[in-house]
Amino acid sequence: WSASHRGQGHGAILFCLTVFEAFERFRLQALVCEPKASNPMPNRMLAKIGFPLMRTYVGSSSELSKTVPLNQYDIRRTIAETYLARRPSA
Repeated sequence: WSASHRGQGHGAILFCLTVFEAFERFRLQALVCEPKASNPMPNRMLAKIGFPLMRTYVGSSSELSKTVPLNQYDIRRTIAETYLARRPSA
Protein backbone atom coordinates (compact mmCIF):
# COMPACT_ATOMS: atom_id res chain seq x y z
CA TRP A 1 0.00 0.00 0.00
CA SER A 2 1.10 3.53 -0.61
CA ALA A 3 2.20 5.60 2.38
CA SER A 4 -0.91 7.78 2.10
CA HIS A 5 -3.14 4.76 2.81
CA ARG A 6 -1.19 3.50 5.83
CA GLY A 7 -2.19 4.19 9.41
CA GLN A 8 -5.86 4.78 8.65
CA GLY A 9 -7.22 1.58 10.16
CA HIS A 10 -7.86 -0.27 6.91
CA GLY A 11 -5.85 -3.31 8.05
CA ALA A 12 -7.82 -3.64 11.28
CA ILE A 13 -11.13 -3.45 9.41
CA LEU A 14 -10.02 -6.04 6.85
CA PHE A 15 -8.71 -8.30 9.61
CA CYS A 16 -12.04 -8.14 11.48
CA LEU A 17 -13.98 -8.91 8.29
CA THR A 18 -11.65 -11.86 7.69
CA VAL A 19 -12.37 -13.10 11.22
CA PHE A 20 -16.10 -13.20 10.40
CA GLU A 21 -15.46 -15.08 7.18
CA ALA A 22 -13.15 -17.62 8.84
CA PHE A 23 -15.58 -18.39 11.67
CA GLU A 24 -18.49 -18.77 9.24
CA ARG A 25 -16.81 -20.61 6.38
CA PHE A 26 -14.83 -23.07 8.47
CA ARG A 27 -17.25 -23.26 11.43
CA LEU A 28 -14.42 -22.47 13.82
CA GLN A 29 -14.77 -22.75 17.57
CA ALA A 30 -11.52 -20.90 18.30
CA LEU A 31 -8.93 -18.87 16.42
CA VAL A 32 -5.49 -17.58 17.42
CA CYS A 33 -3.04 -15.26 15.72
CA GLU A 34 0.68 -15.58 16.45
CA PRO A 35 2.71 -12.66 15.09
CA LYS A 36 6.41 -12.39 15.78
CA ALA A 37 6.79 -10.58 19.12
CA SER A 38 9.30 -8.13 17.63
CA ASN A 39 7.00 -7.08 14.78
CA PRO A 40 5.24 -3.96 16.10
CA MET A 41 2.61 -3.44 13.39
CA PRO A 42 0.50 -6.61 13.76
CA ASN A 43 0.91 -6.59 17.54
CA ARG A 44 -0.26 -2.97 17.74
CA MET A 45 -3.21 -3.65 15.42
CA LEU A 46 -4.39 -6.72 17.35
CA ALA A 47 -4.13 -4.87 20.67
CA LYS A 48 -5.92 -1.82 19.22
CA ILE A 49 -8.83 -4.00 18.10
CA GLY A 50 -8.97 -5.44 21.62
CA PHE A 51 -7.94 -9.06 21.14
CA PRO A 52 -6.39 -10.35 24.38
CA LEU A 53 -2.75 -11.39 24.44
CA MET A 54 -2.78 -14.95 25.77
CA ARG A 55 0.95 -15.56 26.04
CA THR A 56 4.39 -14.88 24.64
CA TYR A 57 6.53 -17.92 23.94
CA VAL A 58 9.45 -19.10 21.84
CA GLY A 59 8.38 -21.20 18.89
CA SER A 60 7.91 -21.29 15.14
CA SER A 61 4.75 -20.54 13.23
CA SER A 62 5.43 -23.30 10.67
CA GLU A 63 7.96 -25.97 9.76
CA LEU A 64 9.68 -23.45 7.48
CA SER A 65 9.93 -20.64 10.04
CA LYS A 66 12.77 -19.81 12.40
CA THR A 67 12.24 -20.30 16.11
CA VAL A 68 11.53 -16.83 17.51
CA PRO A 69 9.49 -15.18 20.28
CA LEU A 70 5.81 -15.17 19.28
CA ASN A 71 2.80 -13.40 20.77
CA GLN A 72 -0.40 -15.45 20.82
CA TYR A 73 -3.67 -13.51 20.62
CA ASP A 74 -7.15 -14.95 21.22
CA ILE A 75 -9.16 -13.91 18.15
CA ARG A 76 -12.80 -13.64 19.21
CA ARG A 77 -15.64 -12.91 16.83
CA THR A 78 -17.44 -10.77 19.43
CA ILE A 79 -14.41 -8.50 19.78
CA ALA A 80 -14.20 -8.05 16.00
CA GLU A 81 -17.92 -7.19 15.92
CA THR A 82 -17.52 -4.64 18.71
CA TYR A 83 -14.55 -3.00 16.99
CA LEU A 84 -16.42 -2.65 13.68
CA ALA A 85 -19.52 -1.30 15.42
CA ARG A 86 -17.44 1.48 17.02
CA ARG A 87 -16.03 2.60 13.65
CA PRO A 88 -17.78 5.55 12.01
CA SER A 89 -19.56 4.52 8.83
CA ALA A 90 -18.12 5.85 5.61
